[in-house]
Amino acid sequence: MKLLQKIRISGMRKIVKNVAAVTAAAVIGSLGFNVASAEAIVWTLNNVQYTDGTTIAGSFDYDSDTNTYSSINIVSSAGTTFPFQDSNFYPGTSINYTSTSGSPTASSYISETVADTSGSGRTYTLNLQFLTGLTNAGGTIDITAASEEAYSAGGFSRPINTALSPTVSAVPIPFEFESTLGLVALGSMFGGYTLIKKRKQQKSLA
Repeated sequence: MKLLQKIRISGMRKIVKNVAAVTAAAVIGSLGFNVASAEAIVWTLNNVQYTDGTTIAGSFDYDSDTNTYSSINIVSSAGTTFPFQDSNFYPGTSINYTSTSGSPTASSYISETVADTSGSGRTYTLNLQFLTGLTNAGGTIDITAASEEAYSAGGFSRPINTALSPTVSAVPIPFEFESTLGLVALGSMFGGYTLIKKRKQQKSLA
């Protein structure tokens, strides 16, 4: 009789273990740890200047899963030569390149355009090119010499000073357990296994 009881308990224990393992995998896969987050991460400009000594600062969001930019907020300072001087059509002492969507949507390139203040319809465009494509893994990536601010009339442009080693950098979103439901489910499964184990011990003592 005791032998039959042991066989039943052993079989039940194996079943619970297998069910727990399969269910845990399913829960983690659907609700659990987010290994590749679908959220955009914030990229910040570092040591970015034009060759005339003026600066560019700010940040933008990029999501490599959807290949899109958002929350672009980059300030470009007025320079010392036409047409990038303050009061020479340049919008004040700086231009704030702000957008909810970058164009073109490419992981190694961002371009934003604003109008000058003369009413002529001409524009200033900030082009930033990255040495490698941005990813949700973050890190630090060089800004290349192809980067510049350009004026739509007359072929005017001012390049980035690469001697300062300009970069963009981002910290990846850490892995996270997205749903408390996942924790509850896992807790219930392993709690059930512990309860069966305790009952077995109590029966063996009896």
